[in-house]
Amino acid sequence: MNSLAWVKRSLLCLLALSLCKVVVPTGFGQDAKPEASKPEAAKPEVAKSEKAYDELPVKADWEIRNRDKREVSVVNSAIRERESNVKQVVQGMKALDSMQAEFDEYFNAYVFPRWTQKELIEDPKQFNFLALERKRLFNNYLQKCAALSSEDKSVHPHLVDLTLAKCTEIARGNYHPASRFTAMLVIADLNSQDKTVGSNNPVVPLAKALPLMIDEFNNPQQIDAVRVACLVGIMRHVSLDAGLPAGRRAIPDELRGRINTMALAIVNQKDRPETRSVDGHAWLQRRSDRKSTRLNSSHIPLSRMPSS
Repeated sequence: MNSLAWVKRSLLCLLALSLCKVVVPTGFGQDAKPEASKPEAAKPEVAKSEKAYDELPVKADWEIRNRDKREVSVVNSAIRERESNVKQVVQGMKALDSMQAEFDEYFNAYVFPRWTQKELIEDPKQFNFLALERKRLFNNYLQKCAALSSEDKSVHPHLVDLTLAKCTEIARGNYHPASRFTAMLVIADLNSQDKTVGSNNPVVPLAKALPLMIDEFNNPQQIDAVRVACLVGIMRHVSLDAGLPAGRRAIPDELRGRINTMALAIVNQKDRPETRSVDGHAWLQRRSDRKSTRLNSSHIPLSRMPSS
């Protein structure tokens, strides 16, 4: 994703979070100034949560909390060494088969667990921590291994599946709302095929992420922050699919029916939840109306849409 698209996505999500009364950490999504016409989004609520949230455990050897400076230096050295090995796999310099345990451990026991640490999320010194971590995941790892040509083609789908599994766990768990939102936003941006330099291949969003996002949006126990990210992701899938020739569109009719039913339910919802602001509810309805319009105009008539 290029820098302009990243800024636009961050601003959109910051606006959505603030409209839905979600407490956002200092610096979250502040890649650029919000629109002046959106004063509510320009001044999101910044606060430290008092609620107890779960954390994914970081590997004990890589945990820097409650250590002195000398120990932290040793731990950071070990982390850098593992990161170097992982990057060599991503760049095709080492085979995934010989490094898979170490590769998986780096993400499952270090990268993603840090996304759930309240101190990092809410510490002003860790400015924009989650947004930068998300960008780092895509730029340094997912897009790098997608660019491999003659090297190991299994790295990208393996990392995509690993990311999908861990981010699903975070989005559904009792973790910090900003962690859960970020995890679902990552799922929304996952591709089975990325556009790479020198290639004319189009971006292909990860097909199995779409039903997951629909399920989580419809989950009555899910928080609004995650539902916003689901809506952003579903809109992305619909928009990319609409840009394909009719014979190559990938979203099956069953999922199109579920999306259409979901969108119409939001548009027609009269009573908003108490946890959602008036503007936030209106925003969700506008996005859903746009999604339904794009879906129906790009594929099959509403009368032929299967019900969910």
